Amino acid sequence: ELRQFRAEYDDCLVPESYERNPRLGAWVKAIRAEYAKLRNGQASDLTQEQIARLERIGFSWEERTSWRDHFKTLCQYKEVEGHCDVPRDYPFLGNWVAQQRREKKALKEGKASLLSRNQIIKLES
Repeated sequence: ELRQFRAEYDDCLVPESYERNPRLGAWVKAIRAEYAKLRNGQASDLTQEQIARLERIGFSWEERTSWRDHFKTLCQYKEVEGHCDVPRDYPFLGNWVAQQRREKKALKEGKASLLSRNQIIKLES
């Protein structure tokens, strides 16, 4: 189920209250709690093999704002302002937009980038 989520959203940042699959959200929360136990030197049911498998598919051990949440905010900004030229000092969004531009430029230059093909398509739409 996590792989399916990643294929659809280009990340593994499953919200705890994921309406389409509440069980997956609860599982992700539990896995992060087990990992936190390990980091704090406590006993955990999470094995090193499980950690490695999750990391191979891009699992994030800490909650953070997902790419799609930032993109949604950018779409709302565009609805209000009529453009996507977000000032760098604009709260929450300015730095993110600048980072997306740097990532796209890196791709054009043949360098490694954190942007997926789907994300580029969304940004260009």
